[in-house]
Amino acid sequence: MNDFINMKSLIVLPFLLILVGSCYTVIDEDIGSVNNYIVSATLTDIDTLHTVHISQLDEMGEQSSVTDATVFIEDDQGSVYSFNYFVNGSYVYQGFFPIDSKYKLTIELEGDIIRSDWQSFASGGEMDSLAFGLSELLFVDDGGQQQSIEQVEFFLNFKTSEKYYALLDYQGIYEIISIPVEGRTEPPPICWITELSFNYLNPLIIQPKGPATVLRTDRLDTKFRKYNLFVEQYVINEQSFLYWDKQNRLRLLAGNIFDPIPFSSDGNLLSERNEQAVLGYFSLARYTRKQYVFGLNDLPFDPGFSNCELDFIADGSATSVCRDCRLLEFSADKPPLNWVEPD
Repeated sequence: MNDFINMKSLIVLPFLLILVGSCYTVIDEDIGSVNNYIVSATLTDIDTLHTVHISQLDEMGEQSSVTDATVFIEDDQGSVYSFNYFVNGSYVYQGFFPIDSKYKLTIELEGDIIRSDWQSFASGGEMDSLAFGLSELLFVDDGGQQQSIEQVEFFLNFKTSEKYYALLDYQGIYEIISIPVEGRTEPPPICWITELSFNYLNPLIIQPKGPATVLRTDRLDTKFRKYNLFVEQYVINEQSFLYWDKQNRLRLLAGNIFDPIPFSSDGNLLSERNEQAVLGYFSLARYTRKQYVFGLNDLPFDPGFSNCELDFIADGSATSVCRDCRLLEFSADKPPLNWVEPD
């Protein structure tokens, strides 16, 4: 296993956590019949655009944006931070929140006021080195025969002297070369593919000298030559971790994309009208982002670049490794501005 040492910090991007839409939402029956609002708000300690998202459920469980609320956050020092309506139920504030204060969210609606409990920033450790390993994925093909695919695993190590809680997200940019075709004289095209952020924000407990976290797993037939991996860490307190861990487990139980999204009601938001819970959660997170840069020499395998028998086909009927990389989604013929070449 090769540890990757070359790490670079990158400008932090805004954090926006919005509930994923669905045909309908599974909620506690009593809560749903009383308070039909859903609130999502996770604020960070950086100077960025902070967002509070508010939606409303109708009797069929359909979500619609709330556009006429008054939203503000107060701290225990007497300061008030007002949020302005932006779009699609999002209320925004540009600035930062000092880590040594406590904060409470207030949402004023027609006929009701929703308030959170007081929240504080938690302390935590740092993302450290990236490492790689190999694993084997077993599956049964259409003919009933057991097959296997080798995979490369990305491990993330942490540096900390105490246990802490965090949410992780990541995004990758990789340089890929189209597979040379036998008999073709011109050089195959080279592309840079930007992956969309996964936004699952996996909740983790980070322990001192604990095992590395498996960040992601890729098949070995991904023909990248160079890779930039951006990892975001949101350090949260234990109460926030317990809430998001439960949401993550409920999401995994949802099944396929046509199933409803379960969402529990045991958050930290309360309606003053009936003194009952409101769906959602208000939390604070200390944010860091790192850029990991590596190439084929840093990986524990050599994928090789075998010739394809098929030429590049525009309709995508060839396998992905035989296609012209310029036809792939989110492809560019030049590297992005934040691209860093591996050593």
